[in-house]
Amino acid sequence: MHIKAVKRGESQTLYIVQSVRVAPKDGGKVKVPRHKYLKAIGTARGAKALASLRRRAKKELASLQKESAPVAKKSPTPKGLKAVELEATEDVITGIYDIYGKVYDDLGLDKIIHGSSNDDKFNKIIKALVLSRIAHPDCSKVEIAKKLADDYNIDFPLHKYYQAMDKLVEVKDEVMRLVFAESKRWHNAEIKNLLIDVTTT
Repeated sequence: MHIKAVKRGESQTLYIVQSVRVAPKDGGKVKVPRHKYLKAIGTARGAKALASLRRRAKKELASLQKESAPVAKKSPTPKGLKAVELEATEDVITGIYDIYGKVYDDLGLDKIIHGSSNDDKFNKIIKALVLSRIAHPDCSKVEIAKKLADDYNIDFPLHKYYQAMDKLVEVKDEVMRLVFAESKRWHNAEIKNLLIDVTTT
């Protein structure tokens, strides 16, 4: 038995599986290796959540190995797992990143902050602020920071968000050019004015 990670987008689902050999579908005599899914541990996104999930998976693996429970003849697959066999370990929202996150990246905004030693961190913070603003337009930055930590497993000190906003001001013109060009391309029309909400992210 061992732990298997299945990646779906930016998320990973961990399972406890057992390596077995089964007869090939083409009727050959040589058996082929397959994974038998014994237990679904959960799904996580982000290094912190994944590390926590891996610790849980290791405990479950040790418990199963110790019990040496008999394996059923029919191998359950992830789609065939019963709800009673699953246990929620952590809730992390990923849908908004899968949809709006791609649009954000396609615009080239994921690397909009440049020229400092903390570019990656500031770019992650700005992206998180923008996407969370779409999901929670009525929240303040302090409330957004809490929601990012609680719902999205994105946790930075509050002052880092304000530092990232200062960095964003420095590239404001570049952001406007990117958004203007993409808006014009999609609408296939002449655009004379582009309104920017300067009070929020």
